[in-house]
Amino acid sequence: MKIPARFLIGNSRQAGIMLLTGLLAAFAAAARADVPIPPVPGYERVEIRSSDANAARAIDLITPLIDTHPETLEGRPGTSLDGRAAGDLLVFDLTLDGFADDSVSGVSYRGTIARADTGWQLERVSRKWHCRRGSSGAKCL
Repeated sequence: MKIPARFLIGNSRQAGIMLLTGLLAAFAAAARADVPIPPVPGYERVEIRSSDANAARAIDLITPLIDTHPETLEGRPGTSLDGRAAGDLLVFDLTLDGFADDSVSGVSYRGTIARADTGWQLERVSRKWHCRRGSSGAKCL
């Protein structure tokens, strides 16, 4: 294995840490590519356009989902966002509720974001509608 020159610059401890960090990232990326992300029970998968899948900041991948909340003071609009690290992934739960709609009260999203070469990559997003009066399959009544 040939070690790039940039790892040989500086003290040996720093070079070792840099080499180990690079190897761990490479192994984690390879492991992630081999193991599919399981579906979330009760949620439907949301298709991600390739143009929306990468960003410099992780929050920039979640903002378009937040922007789907109806902009109105009618009803009781609310937004909650929870995020946590899971290995080399960020897992987020986003809930938009208080829709001024007689059938849909809100929607929840769960997604995974991974570190990419140029920032962050949205790997998966799933959605679950919250119905006021029950549902028929994935549709609210």
